[in-house]
Amino acid sequence: GVRMAHNFYVYHLLSKNILSMPVLKNIVELGTGEGAISIMLGLLGQVRKVSPRMVYTFDIKKWHSFETSCLLNCLGVKFECRDVLNGFGEEKRNGDELVKHILSEGPIYLLCDNGNKKQEFKTYVPFLKLGSLISIHDYGQEFTDADAIIEGIKLEPVEKEEWTKYNCQFATWRVI
Repeated sequence: GVRMAHNFYVYHLLSKNILSMPVLKNIVELGTGEGAISIMLGLLGQVRKVSPRMVYTFDIKKWHSFETSCLLNCLGVKFECRDVLNGFGEEKRNGDELVKHILSEGPIYLLCDNGNKKQEFKTYVPFLKLGSLISIHDYGQEFTDADAIIEGIKLEPVEKEEWTKYNCQFATWRVI
């Protein structure tokens, strides 16, 4: 098995979020960890018929096992070992694979669960298309409502009453 670093209710909310999107082009996870959520994203990508290799997960280090890597590959999840915030600056539209997919046509689902959720949110939300969803794990601990305010970007909370249910600490906003 794969060790789950998240509360069981996170998986429920993740499913509801992705299955509720009328159009979904890509799924992007920042923070692979041991890969349990990545596997779930791969399965949801299969259900939603997201194009092969359009489910991406990024982490600064490969924490997950060889077996998990094989499973992610079978599910069409592409893992990349890199710092998604390193060197972002002026090169944001010049070849960064993550940004290319975020900037691609249509809405995406973005999950921020890396080491610097506040910076990931501020860096990537401005590139999301209308209708995209962005989720943050560790809501209330490492991220608050005040962190979700970005000048010029309109976001609406998605089922806020669910965010702390069963201590799941999983918040989601829609780009409007």
